Amino acid sequence: MILAIGPGSTVPVTVGRSSYEASGWTGWSPARSPLAQSRGQTDQTEQVLHNAASCVGRSCDAAGTEGTIPLMGIAGANAADMLDALSAATPGDATLSALASRVRGGEKLLFKDDGPEHITASYLVFDSALGHVLLQFHTKGQFWVQFGGHLERADSSFLAAAVRELVEESGLVAVALVSPQPLDVDVQSLDDRFGMCRTHFDLLFAGRTARSARAEMNQESEAIEWFAVDRLPPNAATGLQTRVLAARLSIRQRESES
Repeated sequence: MILAIGPGSTVPVTVGRSSYEASGWTGWSPARSPLAQSRGQTDQTEQVLHNAASCVGRSCDAAGTEGTIPLMGIAGANAADMLDALSAATPGDATLSALASRVRGGEKLLFKDDGPEHITASYLVFDSALGHVLLQFHTKGQFWVQFGGHLERADSSFLAAAVRELVEESGLVAVALVSPQPLDVDVQSLDDRFGMCRTHFDLLFAGRTARSARAEMNQESEAIEWFAVDRLPPNAATGLQTRVLAARLSIRQRESES
């Protein structure tokens, strides 16, 4: 089940340097500042989280996470338990369990103001056929990258953080989550363009939407465009091409097994 974007006839929409078809849904508005945490913004995020309840091949709760994953909030004492649960569901990568051990040991790795190293959450949007991916041209980084960013204390889970970032940066709500677990964890080294941030441990979630879905950028990006998954632009973020191809392969494997 995917929530409908909205009624009305199809109209052409230009976003940054990209033009494609979109429905009459109004989506994200610059007046809805991500920092303002407006009711409209919250409603959109809740809609996407509601979509997550129909995860492919899984029985998920309203936040898109399976029952074994605690949902008391990232800021609570159970953040390490959340990471452990995600690690158990994502075999073959010791990064999550290592992060859980560090958080449980008292290291502050959850929020931007905790220090130069912290966990982030991002959301990779594929089209229905997994042939194209929707990226934003990041103003600060000056590269093409998926939607995502820092955790906030109000986020109920790492997935909820990724969904919030998706809504803030694209306005998209008609996105079907492909898995409640992250598809990978990428350790990213950052330069002076990113202020005090020096290392991000990025949890990558993914979903599908129609290429006709309307996206609207916010102040953090200069454009939003669809790209073929095997032909990302040369100024894409470092390692993004590898992550996108690996994510598509993981999705196909998960769906073949469901």
